[in-house]
Parts: sequence; C-alpha cells; structure tokens
Amino acid sequence: MRLGDITKVYGLTGAAMLNKQAELLLRNYIRMAQDAEGRHVGLVTQYLNFSDAGYDSGLRDPADLSTGSGGAARPAYATWQSLYNL
Repeated sequence: MRLGDITKVYGLTGAAMLNKQAELLLRNYIRMAQDAEGRHVGLVTQYLNFSDAGYDSGLRDPADLSTGSGGAARPAYATWQSLYNL
C-alpha cells in the first residue's frame, strides 16, 4: 500500500504510517500463506525495494542515484526480511 493511501485510509503520518506499512505487509503475507485466499499463491513479491516519489510503496526511502544518498530502510524492510522465518 502506498504511504499516501495509508494516510488517507488510516489517518497516519510519520513513524506511525511507516509502521502501518510494515504491519500491512506482514498481514498480507500471513493471509497468503495461511488462509484459503492464498491457497494457490506460489510466490509473494515486493514491487519496490527503493521507493519512488510517484508510487511510494517501497521497503526503503527513495534514493538519489546522482548522489548515492537516501534509501534508508523503513520498518517494512525488516518485516520483509523476517518473512522467510515464518
């Protein structure tokens, strides 16, 4: 879910918004792995590693490739890494 959509739906900003992104990612993964909804799902992927200003849903903040700065990990990054162990 894009961060802007999290703000619209849940009214969250800042750290609470980023933590909600991680929570939603985990909840979706569990639904696909354990619920009937995901019975035929063979692979779950994350669309963006580094976020994009036009589609802000990445596991990391946007990176400035011209300077090599930015791209800090969001809470969703640690959640994504932990999914293998579930």
